[in-house]
Order: sequence, then structure tokens, then C-alpha cells
Amino acid sequence: MLVTRAPQEDLSLVGPPVLPLHSKVKITGASYELTEVTGNQMVFRRHDRMHTLPMTWNQYCWYWKHHELTVERKELRSANKLRLANTPFEFFDPKTQQFIERKLYYCVKLDHALFLAENARMAGLEPPPEAVRCRSKDDVKNWLAKLESYEGETKKPSRGQVMRDYALWVASGRNKCVLAHGNKGSSRNSIFDDIVVDIINDVIETYWGPNPDLSLENIQSKIADEIGTRFAEGELLVEMIPSLATIARYRKKLNNYLLVQLREGVYEADRQHQPKGKILIPDFPHSRWEVDHSLLPIRVAFEYKDENGETKRIIVGKIWITVVIDAATRFVLAAVLGIDGPNSLRTMKALKMAMSPKFELFADLGIENAYDVAMIPVMLVMDNGKDFHSKDVSALLSDLLITQQFAGVYRGDHKPFVERFFRTLKAYLRKIRGAEAKDASNKRGPKTKEGNPANPLTMKELEHFIWHFIMDVYHIRPHAGLRRQTPLMAMTSGLRRLDAERSRGYSPPLRFFSDYTALEWKLMFSIRRTLTYYRTKGVRFENLFYSGGLDTIADGTKLPSRFDFEDLGQALVYHPGRNEYVFVDCTDTVYATGLDVTVHRKVWAHIVDDENRQAALEKRKPKPTLAKYQANEHALLCQLFDITGHAKASSRSLRDGVVVLGRNLDLATAVARQEARAWHSGVKPPSALIDLVKGDRGYWEVEPKAPTPAQKRSEYDYVTLPPADEEFVDQTIDPSADFDPRATS
Repeated sequence: MLVTRAPQEDLSLVGPPVLPLHSKVKITGASYELTEVTGNQMVFRRHDRMHTLPMTWNQYCWYWKHHELTVERKELRSANKLRLANTPFEFFDPKTQQFIERKLYYCVKLDHALFLAENARMAGLEPPPEAVRCRSKDDVKNWLAKLESYEGETKKPSRGQVMRDYALWVASGRNKCVLAHGNKGSSRNSIFDDIVVDIINDVIETYWGPNPDLSLENIQSKIADEIGTRFAEGELLVEMIPSLATIARYRKKLNNYLLVQLREGVYEADRQHQPKGKILIPDFPHSRWEVDHSLLPIRVAFEYKDENGETKRIIVGKIWITVVIDAATRFVLAAVLGIDGPNSLRTMKALKMAMSPKFELFADLGIENAYDVAMIPVMLVMDNGKDFHSKDVSALLSDLLITQQFAGVYRGDHKPFVERFFRTLKAYLRKIRGAEAKDASNKRGPKTKEGNPANPLTMKELEHFIWHFIMDVYHIRPHAGLRRQTPLMAMTSGLRRLDAERSRGYSPPLRFFSDYTALEWKLMFSIRRTLTYYRTKGVRFENLFYSGGLDTIADGTKLPSRFDFEDLGQALVYHPGRNEYVFVDCTDTVYATGLDVTVHRKVWAHIVDDENRQAALEKRKPKPTLAKYQANEHALLCQLFDITGHAKASSRSLRDGVVVLGRNLDLATAVARQEARAWHSGVKPPSALIDLVKGDRGYWEVEPKAPTPAQKRSEYDYVTLPPADEEFVDQTIDPSADFDPRATS
């Protein structure tokens, strides 16, 4: 049998891969193919067949050692197979490992059979019976019929399956992990429309929940009737009925709390799902964090400058706050404000603030008792909101090795410390003139107008008050749950005890912010997508295109990509050739630099709506682009720079100019006002279409247009506010000049 190594090889140069015949390599930049192997040398032929290069094993090792020779391998273009190739074999469960070993057995046998046939051909001999002449259908089928089954199994895989597995195995550099199932460790979207999925869940909850003896055939008939009705009304484009097996899988996913509630009542459901014993409060800080959202009882306004250069304010509505608190010390680690409702982006912003240094924020707000803590927790407790179950949040916590624990359904006592902080914070904010009193929405009777209304408070001013309360009041005030200690004292003493425990050899599983590089931090706190690459435009995300530095990648390749939710100017795209993430600039650099993804979505919704109206009037196909918006923004900013007396900025720094002038010039401002009005009314925002009307006191307010019937049927988890038909009372706030937040504690 022929071999590919010389018998007298230098052991100090061992390390390069043993190449099979017809392997593609690059030697000093030129492409060659291994065409012949003798007892002492290998023969390479250039791709244009104009040059032949014989090489001994020691020469081959020298070229490899000095990076003059590289092996060209086929690239995996499937995103799932790329993910599996980077997954260690030990991470799979035992059943999947056995599945991989079974496929590997046939791949290794086929590779050995092809190797025997190639050696026999080069020696001019007849191939042995166990060899395979080539990878044709008939040859592989006949070889597979003679091959012994894997570990005594009677059933063998098909010829096509073996050939597909062998091709993937060779393309991955003979990595056996790619032989796992493509959906292993990931989720797959349903083939049904979202409306069909809602119909399946609604029918199961309505009919099978109270009646567990109902058969699957009866459930399927109810689902078919509802789908037929929606199809006749034009709400569904395809009439597809789910099978009995699909209905059975959805039935298994039904929430157990809801199931017990439908059959035995709320009391029994609470009794069965209550926590066993008392909640254990950890001994050390950062062992357990709690995170949650809440709607504050105070309204704010946006500040802008009119055409005369005068500062004006537009009332927005109530503000949501996301808080991260340490359970052991009651120390508040992050507080993020936002007009939009609870979402995964603000959750990640709050977690990033909690784990990162905040000295710049404290210096800007003038905090006296600033104590900056930047550590990574062991466990994070949250409720069952949709934003906490998002893939981006779960992937972030998985990368940071943080245990994600969900509280019971409708059980606020499973995360009592953050709920108690919200109660304290709201009581503090209600002492400010203009705030909404407790249960004010439930009071009946005529609404009286205030004779001397307060000036509306901006988001920046509200953030200033809240952080002053946290650091200068809440953290330095004794807590009964901490045995009359303050949260600041509990945090400092707890960190000192951690240092003392480490000196005695005990190392708690706590990590610091500095344990990760800036690139790793940016990759973890990002929006994760797998996008298709095109040479002409690059990758597309949220109607923005990212290109540059990806020219060597084949057209149509699926690339894992990461996007910073606070700055869309650059993206991190995985380069399969370099096996690393590279920075790729947005093609609309002026627009995207420093742009938040939430603001961009609101702006784009407004642009699409305006383009649809124009296209309907002109009887053409809508083509929404950013060019028109960018031109209008540029002209508006230049005019405002002239009015306010600031030096005219360049196009690349216009977004910084928005920050100087108030950062409220985006088209998203009007959309945000409309959304705040909708949240206050307790309904989901109907659309981005709004009308601005001027109130009795001179402030601009929002008049949303009537939603469509389909939008009226939509629901949201956080409906805890007054009904939509109640009068929208203008309760603004005006803190006095000498207001001291510590005086209200």
C-alpha cells in the first residue's frame, strides 16, 4: 500500500496534515493540487498545469512551518452547520453523541474505501473488493450493501444520506460535530402563520383546557372551522390545517399554571406553583440580582427650539423605568428610562449599565455619594414578560454564564426587592408637584383644572432626580431588612468579606467587568442575526446595508452578525476565511452613526407610511428610502445651527449637533409621543400616524387616529392603566429652583 510520508522523516517537523490525493493547497501564493504520491516525495501541479513541483516530506514541513503553504478547504455555507462545527463534542447530550458516532462510522468507512481505490489506481492494480471506485450512485450503493452495519444494527442509512454526510464531513475538515442534526441546540420557526399559531393555542385553551377528555380529532375540527372562517374573510392567504401530531405538540407546550387554573381554579393554581419554603437571601453581594419594569406616575416632555430660537416643550406622557437591584444588599445597580414599553433592548441596556462602570454618568449628574460597582452576577431573577424570554437576552446571559431564573406567573413576591423599590420610588415621585396621585385614575367626578400648572419636566431632569434619590437618599438610608444597615454599607462590607474569603482559599463564583475585552463586551451586548451576504450591497439589517472588508466571501453566504443597539454605524460580521468577527461600516454613515435602533425603527415606520401615501396618490409602487429623510434632516439642522448661533457642523458630525440642540429633531419624536399616549390609555399603539393639536395651556399634545379592527384585537401583557375613553388629564410638574431630593425622604 502506498503512503503519503517519507519513511525517513524529521520528527522535529511533525505537525502538518497528511493530505489525501487531489487536495488543494496554496504554496507561496499560487494554487496547486496534489496529483501523485511516491514513497519519498509528493508531486504538486499548478492550477494552470504549467508547472509541476515535487516536494519531500521535510520540504513540505518547512513550507508549513513558515506559513508558505496553506490547505484550501471547502467552506460550510449553512449557518447551522457553521454553528455545529464550532461546538465541542462534549457539549452534546449522550443521545446526540451516539447519533454522531453512528454517522461518523459510515463516513470513515467510505473515506477508507475511496483511499484504497485511489492507491490501487496509481499502482496500476485492481482495486480490492472493499474499495469504492468513485462516488457514483451505483458504486456507493453496492459498497453500502456489502458493508457491516454499525454496532449490530440491522437498518442502514440510505445511499444519499451517507453521501451528504460524507460531503459535510470533508468540507468541515473532518469535524464530526457537523454530523449532528441541524436544529440541535437552536430553535426553528413554525411553518404556520402567526395567526394560525394563535388559533391553535386559543382552541386548545378554550376547549381542551377545561375538558381534558376531548380528543385530538375534535380539536382539529374546531381549528379547521376557525381557519376556514379567517380564510374566507381574507385574513389568511393559505388554508393549511395542522396535523394531529402538531396539535399534540402544541398541547404539551400549554402553560401548566393556566391549565390548573382552567380546571381547578386560581387558588389551586397558586397553591401548586408557589415557591417551596421561603426565598433564600444570599450572603454575598452579586449572588442574586432582580430586574423588572414599571410605569412611573409622572409625565415628561421633549424640549426643542422653534424657528425663533425659543425653547419649547412637548408633553409626551408617562415614562417606563427598568431597574436592576442586588437582593443581598438592596443596592440599585441600574435605572434606565424610556418612553416605549418594556422590550428586550432596554433590558440589555439596563444589564449593560449594571455590569459596566458608571463614573461618567455620576460625574454628569453631580452625585455626592457615588459608589461605582461593575461586577457580573451569578443569578438573575425576572418575570415571564416577552422581553425577558427574547433570544438576545437569553444568549447574553448564556455568554456571561449567568443563571436565568423566572418568577412564578403573577407572583410578585418571587422578586420582592425590586417590587419594594418601585413602591418606594413612586412614593418619592408623587411628592413632586404635578405627579399623578395614587389611584387617581379610579376617582370619579369632574376633572378640575389647576390654576397655576407646573412646567413639564424633561427626561434628563427626571433622570437627574431619580439618580439623586437612589444615591443620595435610598442608598444611605437604613433598611429594616438589612438590620438597620444602609445598602451602601451592606455592599462595601459584603465586598470586603469576599476579599477575606478569597484570602482563606474560598473563591466565590463572581467575575469582574475587566475580565472581558472590549470586543467581547461588544459582541455579547448586541442584537444577533444570521444574514445573507451579497457582493453588491453587503448584509442588510433593519433596511440598512453594511459592506466593506467582505470581498473574499462568496455571494449568498449566511454570516452571523452582531449589531450594537445603541450605535448602528458599525456592525460585527463573522468572516469565515479569517475565523473572526470584523467591523463593517454602514453605507449610510452620517445617518447611522450614534443612532439607537429603537429610534431608527420609529423613523423608518414614519418614512414607509409617508411613502405609501405618496405612492397611492401617484399610482406607483412604494419605494421607501433614507435619502429623502437625510436631506430634510440636513437642511433642518443647518437652519437650526444658524438660528442658535452655533458654528455649522460637517455632515459627519450632524448627529452630535442633534445632541447639542436637544436631540429631539428626528421624525421619531412624533411617533414616540403617540406611543406614550397609547400606553397611558392602556392599549397597544395603533400606528405611526398622528395629529398634533394645541391644548388650552399652550402645549402641543397628541391626537391619535382611530385604529383598525385588526389592531383593536391586539393585546399586551402590561395593561394596568385606565381605559382608553377616559379624559387625558394634563398633569405637568414644575419643581422649584431650590428643590432638594433629600428633603422629601
